[in-house]
Amino acid sequence: MKKFIIMLSVALLLAACASEPQTRTESTDAKPAGQGAGAAQGAELAAPAAGGVSTAGITESAKVAEQQGLQDKSIYFDFDMFVIKPEYRDLLRQHADILRAHHGDSVTLEGNADERGSPEYNLALGSKRARTVRSQLILLGIAGARVQEVSFGEERPRASCHEERCWQQNRRVDFAYRSNQ
Repeated sequence: MKKFIIMLSVALLLAACASEPQTRTESTDAKPAGQGAGAAQGAELAAPAAGGVSTAGITESAKVAEQQGLQDKSIYFDFDMFVIKPEYRDLLRQHADILRAHHGDSVTLEGNADERGSPEYNLALGSKRARTVRSQLILLGIAGARVQEVSFGEERPRASCHEERCWQQNRRVDFAYRSNQ
């Protein structure tokens, strides 16, 4: 039964990912604990600029996040956990403030995991991480309809070495802003 639920979740996730996003700009993240990236989504796919932030098709909320230095900050998690650590509460509040100020924008929370564990397990863990961040944004006053979540599991590593210093960079949730207009 548990395998069926996991396979059903993966199938639903793949079906949800099959539709093309209206806009997408990405930034990259290099390090945890205040150094890192969230992706920004808009209306068409745009390649990241040299600094990891694309200016083509960028939403107002993503521009504000960039101005505040938030565009390359992710929320990082401990191994096998999906609890938001206290040091990321302020970052979460700042993202909520941006969303409150820009009612025409939404955010997709991109959950990620390190390579340890099965692909199915890592997809589920990335989903739990994104769902936890979504719940906190809702508690901070952001309408649930404006916050989507997606899990990439281990498929989008930020660092590719096979040791703890890299794994900790891959256990994260990124913020991808997009316009609702």
